[in-house]
Amino acid sequence: MAKIGCASLLDLVPGETGAVAKTFFSTAATAAIYGYMRPSVFTAIAKTAPVQKSVVPVHEEFPTLKTISSSFAPNYLLKTVVKNVGIQFLMKFNRYLLEVLDHERASLEASEKGEEVPEAPTTPDFTPVLFTGLFQSAREVTVMTVRRVYERLAVTRLPRVHAEAILLESRSYIRDILSLRHAKDPLLKRLATYQSATLHSVALFYAAECTVASSLYAIQTARRSDLTAGQKIALVSKGAALHLLRCSVTLAMVSVGAALGSAIKPGVGTFVGHVGTDVITSITMSIFIRSVLGN
Repeated sequence: MAKIGCASLLDLVPGETGAVAKTFFSTAATAAIYGYMRPSVFTAIAKTAPVQKSVVPVHEEFPTLKTISSSFAPNYLLKTVVKNVGIQFLMKFNRYLLEVLDHERASLEASEKGEEVPEAPTTPDFTPVLFTGLFQSAREVTVMTVRRVYERLAVTRLPRVHAEAILLESRSYIRDILSLRHAKDPLLKRLATYQSATLHSVALFYAAECTVASSLYAIQTARRSDLTAGQKIALVSKGAALHLLRCSVTLAMVSVGAALGSAIKPGVGTFVGHVGTDVITSITMSIFIRSVLGN
């Protein structure tokens, strides 16, 4: 499932609200592509029937559980770099095109009034795009690695029925099983079932996202020389609380959006509802957090 993340979009949101609004549609489009590029980790599990409760080795219960090192597979790293650099390029190029359109409009108005035509905007330097994209790629790989660790903790620490609910790939599970099993249920019951399945399925992703985001902010704060030790502790605590709020709200909204989409068209609707609410909620919460933290 997509997250405009990604994974997360926190670091992709421009500092000014107007710039965010202007680049929203290009970001949403690339996020949709991102969702189809990301692997379906537990599709095989989603299509298997539940097994009877018994003492079964973990590797037999979860045959598709990926290794932690899978986050560093060459094909995954390549797709991640291409995706993140592409998103950064599209956002910057989109802003440049808006500047060109504004210049054309101003030039026409100046020509009609017989005034001097304003200077055309310069071609932007796309070099920073590469470094920002690489940083975002490293961040995403870190989130995925942390998620793999959390998956193993879920398998080893939780009862099988709870761990399986967390590890299921919700889009395939809803499309192939839940939509058929609950086809004759009332709408509200189906929505609750789809919402629960999505909430459990993506919970570990947002837990990993919150962990990485809070850690990065803690490192950034610790490096500041203009703060005392007490101020750093207070800022780190505040940042961790805000990131927890951001990920919790996004998780809740994504599960609701995916449930609504699943009620319309299981599978495709699940994905569209997931991506749409993830993009909108991530941007909204990111603007809120930046306004509170001031960076």
